Amino acid sequence: MVDGTGAEGKSMIGPCSRGDQAGGLTGADRSAESRKFRFPVVWAFGLGILIGGALAWGGRGLGAETAGGSSAEVSPGGLDAGQIARMGIRRLGGKHLILYTDLPPQAEVDALPEVFDQAFEPFCAYFALDPDKHTGWRMRGCLMRDPERFRRVGLLPADLPKFVHGFTKGYDFWIYEQPSAYYRRHLMLHEGVHGLMLTLLGSCGPTWYMEGIAELLATHRWEEGRLVVKYLPRSAEEVPMWGRVKIVRDSVQRRGPMSVEELIRLVPEISGENELYGWCWALAVFLDSHPRYQSAFRQMVGWVRARDFTERFFRLVGQDRALLDEEWKLFVDEICYGYDFARCAIQFTPGRPIPPEGVQVRVEADRGWQSSGWQVEAGRTYRLIASGRYQVAQKPKVWWCEPGGVTIRYYRGRPLGMLLAAIRAESSTGAAESGAGGPGRLPGPALAGPSDAAESPSAVQGLNESSPTKPPPVDRRDNWSADHLQAESPVPPSGQTASRPSKQQPGLWAEGRLENGLQTGRREASGQTASAPTKSKALPSAGTSGVERPLAADGLPERGRSGLLQPIPIGLEATLKPSVSGTLYFRINESPAELGDNAGELTVRIIPVP
Repeated sequence: MVDGTGAEGKSMIGPCSRGDQAGGLTGADRSAESRKFRFPVVWAFGLGILIGGALAWGGRGLGAETAGGSSAEVSPGGLDAGQIARMGIRRLGGKHLILYTDLPPQAEVDALPEVFDQAFEPFCAYFALDPDKHTGWRMRGCLMRDPERFRRVGLLPADLPKFVHGFTKGYDFWIYEQPSAYYRRHLMLHEGVHGLMLTLLGSCGPTWYMEGIAELLATHRWEEGRLVVKYLPRSAEEVPMWGRVKIVRDSVQRRGPMSVEELIRLVPEISGENELYGWCWALAVFLDSHPRYQSAFRQMVGWVRARDFTERFFRLVGQDRALLDEEWKLFVDEICYGYDFARCAIQFTPGRPIPPEGVQVRVEADRGWQSSGWQVEAGRTYRLIASGRYQVAQKPKVWWCEPGGVTIRYYRGRPLGMLLAAIRAESSTGAAESGAGGPGRLPGPALAGPSDAAESPSAVQGLNESSPTKPPPVDRRDNWSADHLQAESPVPPSGQTASRPSKQQPGLWAEGRLENGLQTGRREASGQTASAPTKSKALPSAGTSGVERPLAADGLPERGRSGLLQPIPIGLEATLKPSVSGTLYFRINESPAELGDNAGELTVRIIPVP
């Protein structure tokens, strides 16, 4: 949660960083300077008297923290270092963070300024900022167990709005103590991203980007004193109490996937809405990691102050917008820890008619959905025969599989490694099948023209949608598209039929393999859907207004569903009679997080039945 602009969208901060405004050096800089020049003893004694007098006079100011350069908005009445200490509040200093906390000394807490310092350079790199030009940049934070202590000493201003997790205003942030060391760091880094964007970029962009980018960069790994930000966790155990994967997974199961436009057009008062934090993270990590959309997404930092921020995004995606929504839904349908975006990216290639003698295609075991390049016709019957031997794990030793799958291990209710098929219906224009730049075009959409060029933050005067000051709450039901209906509506059958796959002899499997990113037999602890001590609120179901239409399995109206969300089990052999015409796609049944240790390929013979 952030606050950093006035009613007219003007920044409340100057063009220089807080460290520059304070005119002071960091501790490391002072040490370096002291080695270059030595004061005579008399000079040093006189300087000490002057400094002592200044500090004595500065009781109304920030005391020892004045040189650190904290925000003047925090405490116009001044702070008393002695009173702060008597209230049991400790001051922890770093190069880029001064942290006040009422938590007792412990390694995980005392390391927080170092964590923040290590995050500064990668944060700058992501936002195309030169960290050497902002060496004096510093925030002041409060990590609070008992907020009343901070309020009584002037560290928690009375005019701040109520918040559940954390709040950022200019160079200052406030966060509450969290139930895990990981989530404490995550929340600090999240607010740090807000502070950096407000003070160095002038805005955080609209809600979906502001919270998404903060969640993306704050998700981290801290191990043996080294920090990695923008980290995609491989298991729930790596990120205790984070819960973003579980939040999205549970939401999809409850109400169906939220489309990209639904999510982006929501402009909620996000405080306390952990489900929205989960969705914003999911969208940001998808756009930042997917090879088709990464380039467009990373350009967006250049126009965080633009009025038409969201419209620019859709213009930049261009004709790939239909693919964006389809691939996004495929992602959230199988969202898991360690999701492999590169291997799951789809080369969309439209199919050709299958000749009477049939065709043979190859399917790679280490990739997601793959176009066969061939089209099946509605109402016709096809015989599919698969063969081959491929690797589905490599540790502790190589495990082999055939198209019938490994029946000792299951993923999503089907044998692991089993051959799956899907029929992706041809669109009326063909654009959705081929993408803007032709069949299978990866990566990224074409860049927008000169009128859509990114503007620097300082080039745009006047803020509207992208202002970091959040708009008033709205009735979310007004923000749902009428095309996305109640998830509780009956789900009609897919219409695809296939004979039962041929049975295969049970194979062997490595004990403890990950399924959906979670260790076998383990689940995230209940209540870990949110990081905050308060219970999250559920989002309303989609489509509470408008005329209801029949739904497909992916929550879209029947005519708009993606067949890739309705896989058909094939195994070693099956007979297929599709109800719609479209391109035939294949993959093996495998978690998106576990494709990296697969190898080899199988072949599929597709024979039209007269």
